[in-house]
Amino acid sequence: MKTPKHLILGLVLLLTYTATAQQGINYKALIKDNLGNVVGNQNVAIRFTILDALTGGNIESQETHYTVMTDTNGIVIANIGEGTQSLSYGLFNDIDWRSHSHYLQVGIDITGGLNFEDMGTTEFKAVPYAKHATTAANVSGLEKITENGNTGWRLLNTDTNNYGDTGQWAVDLSHQQINTNENGATAFASFAAGLNTKVSGSYSMAMGNGTIASGANSTALGAYNVDNASTIFAVGNGSPDVGSGPERKNALTLNVGFGSGVDFIIGNSQFDDDPTTQNDDVKFFFSGQKGAFRAGKVSFTAGDEWNYDNIGNYSTAFGNGTIAFGSQSFAAGSETNASGYASTALGVSTTAPSSSETAIGRYNTDYTPTDTATDRLFVIGNGLNSSNRSNALTVLKNGTITAPSFDIAEIIDDKALVTKEFSDFNYQYSFAYSQATNNLSISHGSSNTSISLSHLSNSGLEKITEGGNIGWRLIGTEPANHGNIGEDAVDLSVSHNQSTTRGATGEHSVAFGRNATASGKNSTAIGIETNASGIYSTALGVGTISESFSSVAIGRLNIGGGYAGVPNNPGSTLSWVETDPLFEIGNGKNSSRSNALTVLKNGKVGIGRHQPASLLEVAHTNGSALSQSLSVLNTDTNNAWQFHTTSYLNLYRNGVFKGSWNATSGAYVQASDRRVKKDITSLNNGTLEKVMQLKPVSYLMKDQTDTKRNLGLISQEVQELFPSIVYYNKEVDVLALSYTELIPILIKALQEQQNIIGSQNTKIDTFEDQMSALLKRLENLEAINN
Repeated sequence: MKTPKHLILGLVLLLTYTATAQQGINYKALIKDNLGNVVGNQNVAIRFTILDALTGGNIESQETHYTVMTDTNGIVIANIGEGTQSLSYGLFNDIDWRSHSHYLQVGIDITGGLNFEDMGTTEFKAVPYAKHATTAANVSGLEKITENGNTGWRLLNTDTNNYGDTGQWAVDLSHQQINTNENGATAFASFAAGLNTKVSGSYSMAMGNGTIASGANSTALGAYNVDNASTIFAVGNGSPDVGSGPERKNALTLNVGFGSGVDFIIGNSQFDDDPTTQNDDVKFFFSGQKGAFRAGKVSFTAGDEWNYDNIGNYSTAFGNGTIAFGSQSFAAGSETNASGYASTALGVSTTAPSSSETAIGRYNTDYTPTDTATDRLFVIGNGLNSSNRSNALTVLKNGTITAPSFDIAEIIDDKALVTKEFSDFNYQYSFAYSQATNNLSISHGSSNTSISLSHLSNSGLEKITEGGNIGWRLIGTEPANHGNIGEDAVDLSVSHNQSTTRGATGEHSVAFGRNATASGKNSTAIGIETNASGIYSTALGVGTISESFSSVAIGRLNIGGGYAGVPNNPGSTLSWVETDPLFEIGNGKNSSRSNALTVLKNGKVGIGRHQPASLLEVAHTNGSALSQSLSVLNTDTNNAWQFHTTSYLNLYRNGVFKGSWNATSGAYVQASDRRVKKDITSLNNGTLEKVMQLKPVSYLMKDQTDTKRNLGLISQEVQELFPSIVYYNKEVDVLALSYTELIPILIKALQEQQNIIGSQNTKIDTFEDQMSALLKRLENLEAINN
């Protein structure tokens, strides 16, 4: 039976088309005759017409496929764009797919002739991506360039007059505004990004605004850092043009020195003072080259007290204008100077030039040591100013104790200590002291008068010998409450309970206060229950312990620990252990010792933690207040982000919880509780149509070193459809996409799609019922005709 053509075209039940990598669009259809039989293995003719409107539209392109063979199952496949083009209309390859919507009209002749029956018109719902590939050459990005024999990469369409010649294998993402031949990534394997950055050091990187990385293997971040060839890492916090050029400053500096030593500097770019400004007078640094620590301020006049050449090896200095020039020396206070080996200068303008000398008080006398027994061991200054220096008490290394000149009018205290000079000048007597009766027999001329001067007992220092050592201790102290005096030690401490360890028991040690113990060689213990057991160690405060070689502990009940050192061999590997404490500030209680701050000898700093594993480590306990967390504050906006951890790593902004990282998987989860939200509205309809316009891509990041391709979307394209999930970071001039916020959009699109599918299923059911009715009517008509 001959099949009517007008019925054939109504039986095309399946039509799909997809974009391919070809310059065309794949078209697939299932052909059945009017009885529902598959038209298999037969040539058919197809005409494709592309319109610019659904009805009454203009023809943009028309092509004919004259012989297209169906397969055994009646499937016909053709590529739109590869047929015979009609010269009466435009060409398929010239269609601007981006300008507006396009519609496909299909005509089919099942006999393979030119009597095409209209199959209907439908809109292209997917952009043929392959057609956009021809415009890829217009996309901006990096270009490979060769300058002065070197090959690197730089952003397209940049003004080469504002850049120096590229370095070999360099990558330049920077924007340069100044006409110069120095800016950009000009060194071997260098990287530049940001505004007006300059990289002249090999294997170096500069990002931010006006940063410079001139040293090899260096990194510069922030704004207008100080350029230094020895710097390996710098965070600049300078300012742009202030009239005579930018003001360059560093918030953080890591300088490399001799060997493996690294200098850690906060707030400045170097140790040495800049005499042209006072902006760098306040300093905080640890010298890895010299194992020295400084915190405080240099003087307004000289300013060079903490310059590199004035820093003693393994020395410590605090305060204002202090100098710790001697190896393993300690200086604190205002303009004190500890220039002797293992010397200590505390107070105001005290000087300790002799080895192991301790100077306290104010404005003590200065002198030139001779490295003999007549050098000073301990001195208390009581001068008025730098022009009027004097000593209240001086202890020499041979045991001699001297005090200043004074007259009878100054002796107003029953326990005042008088000098031999005073006695010889005021009393021409001979003296004989009876220890049994505690009387002093005074002979004057022919008379012989016995006067009880018991009020002079138990005061001042006395030279004592204990355990074979000669040292000095306060007269009248109970020996049973102290350990054996150390050789050349000075014990000004008091102890009210029996002890065999308290006091100045170490060689050349000094002990002050109550129940203080200075057992380490050249150690100093000051305060209450302090204990300096490490060689060259210092313990100040209440219950502090300095057990590590050359360590300093202040505050209250610190943790301590470490190796005390090897006597007479400070260069031993057991003396300087990298993981031992160098400086501790204790904030403990009687029930438990703790540190507010710990600096290890390897330069690692712990806040709230005694053994930091990182250069800077901030610790807190479970259940601690948010104020105990690590906070990053912008002082201009007063906005702060806090990091706080329990089992999760929690993120807060100005104290408000924003999200956390899962402790098991590391996944980030954001706050989504209804209780923290307001103005909740449903997403608008039409989301599916926008989602269908999204273009998932695979890509490589420009700074990526491996070849594993990433999957995702382009922020600029998403911004046109869903601007609320695209964010602009002004500081780095980059668009960022919130993939998390994309999930609700996809859910909404899926719901809309399901509604469409449900509606289509209803229509299909209706069409099937109608078709069944038509077939039944045809069968009845055929039965009547027969």
